[in-house]
Amino acid sequence: MSIAVTRTSRLSGKEPIVLAGGAGILAATQMLPVFWDHGETPIPPCVFHTLTGQPCPFCGATRSFVWTAHGQWADAFLVFPIGPLMFAAMLAAMVYAGWAIVSGRRLRLVVSPRLARAYYIGLLVILGVNWLSKLLFLGYGPSPIA
Repeated sequence: MSIAVTRTSRLSGKEPIVLAGGAGILAATQMLPVFWDHGETPIPPCVFHTLTGQPCPFCGATRSFVWTAHGQWADAFLVFPIGPLMFAAMLAAMVYAGWAIVSGRRLRLVVSPRLARAYYIGLLVILGVNWLSKLLFLGYGPSPIA
């Protein structure tokens, strides 16, 4: 595994998209509680949950991000255990994207195919354990709309 720093055009690549997407998610974490306080949600219901009555692997992620953004880490963990970690990863990606845009430099991580495969399998295992915890222990969690 090696890390290389390369020069690039400031607005080429995926960094502007990452920064804009993260900003949109942060804006949503501020706006969704306003809708929820009025008993509404602009997000359609989860199709998997509607059909099966069980949470899907990502059910609770939106509430977890909103509650993490508002400092309610225990609530965020209870509805989607890996949500606060994903939120922190999103913030780190936004900081990196901002740095890459401002500096015109990009970090390139070179890993072997074997290590990349192990990384992706690890992510799938973490998501699976997260989903199992929801199915077996945590349930669907409280709805923000009362």
